[in-house]
Amino acid sequence: MNLQSGTRASKSAAILLLLIGFAFVWLAVVNPIIAGYERAGREVRMLNATLFRHTTVASQRGSLARELAKLQSDGRLKTLMLKPASDGRAAAELQKRMENLIESSGARLSSILALPVQPSTGVRKIGLRLQFSAANSSLRKVLHALEYGRPLSVLDNVFIHSASAKSVGNRLPITVRLDVFMFLPGKP
Repeated sequence: MNLQSGTRASKSAAILLLLIGFAFVWLAVVNPIIAGYERAGREVRMLNATLFRHTTVASQRGSLARELAKLQSDGRLKTLMLKPASDGRAAAELQKRMENLIESSGARLSSILALPVQPSTGVRKIGLRLQFSAANSSLRKVLHALEYGRPLSVLDNVFIHSASAKSVGNRLPITVRLDVFMFLPGKP
């Protein structure tokens, strides 16, 4: 029996099979493990960032409680909220404010929907879901008025979409959808 090495073709075939085996092991075993570690690492970083934010807010709790007590004692807290009224009346007042604000800024209101009242500790959140079309300057006016106006407003679920460049001549190229909340003192 001849124990001589195989031919060049059989050696090449053996090396090719070995490389295919390594590639299969890499794709089937090693790569999923590496991907799992990367995914777990991203999740750990995200959770650490969330923990940092929560720790930061928790560390501010004392100073925020003192500031709230000061606002309550000198009456300034009332300027941050809607005037006490029924939930329906407060929602109607908020709706009228938003209609006036949007129209006076040059934007066009598309739809408005009253959201359910959300009770919270000592306050009630009165909310509206708005959709309107605006130009850049109109949008800036609306957002500025909501940010700096009184009573205090909180925006949530903000979606801003700009029309494509092909829509030349569109006077109001930006579509905005958002939830705006203002607050009423007291419990329902």
